[in-house]
Amino acid sequence: AGACLILQAESQHVPLIQAALDEYFAGQQAKSTPQATEANGLVDAILYGSLAQVSEGQAAAIRVRLVRRLTKPSTSVSVQNSLVEALVPLMSPEVAEETCKNFMQAMDKDSARRGSVLGMAAAVRAAGVGSVRKFGVIDWIKGSLGDKNSSKRQAGLICLEALATGLGRQFEPYSISLMPQLLASCADSAKDVQLAGRSATQAVVLQLSANGMKLLVKPLLEGLSDGRWRTQLSAI
Repeated sequence: AGACLILQAESQHVPLIQAALDEYFAGQQAKSTPQATEANGLVDAILYGSLAQVSEGQAAAIRVRLVRRLTKPSTSVSVQNSLVEALVPLMSPEVAEETCKNFMQAMDKDSARRGSVLGMAAAVRAAGVGSVRKFGVIDWIKGSLGDKNSSKRQAGLICLEALATGLGRQFEPYSISLMPQLLASCADSAKDVQLAGRSATQAVVLQLSANGMKLLVKPLLEGLSDGRWRTQLSAI
């Protein structure tokens, strides 16, 4: 309801809305409970995100605010997902490219990796599917899936899932080409990578067209002949 109200607000009311939101956050500074952190994150994503769409003068500052919240270790998965949806309409192709580069540079920090991965996927969605190659994201995913560091392999799978879900069938050619790595990730020695692999594989399959399903047959049959039972199970 709050988001709808903000999006329909007339220009003269925008400063009043921002003042009310800023006042709310000023009163939240002393609270550090999980419930308060969750609520503050959702206010950033839903209300400030909506405010940015109707206030060109504040859009850049709010975008920075959302990015900062996205990469905080304390931000929950549900809030991160809301922040991603709020960020996509706030990025032009040029801003998306710069934002994607910044997220890539933040990947080395374990605490910020998941948020950075989701932010990178949001930047691709904002710029369009062609930016998957232009921004170097598909190469980054391939490199991550083959990395010795399990947390980086997991990050690659999270990014792949976010792109498959967010771009839908537009991402299909990339999804199919990565299916062997996806199936292999389900037999990974690290439990977190296994779970991320299964989740990403499910997201990819749910978005496939009829033609995509036909193209998927070969990598699935190859997965069935793999010696690792988890890969065989995922292929099934």
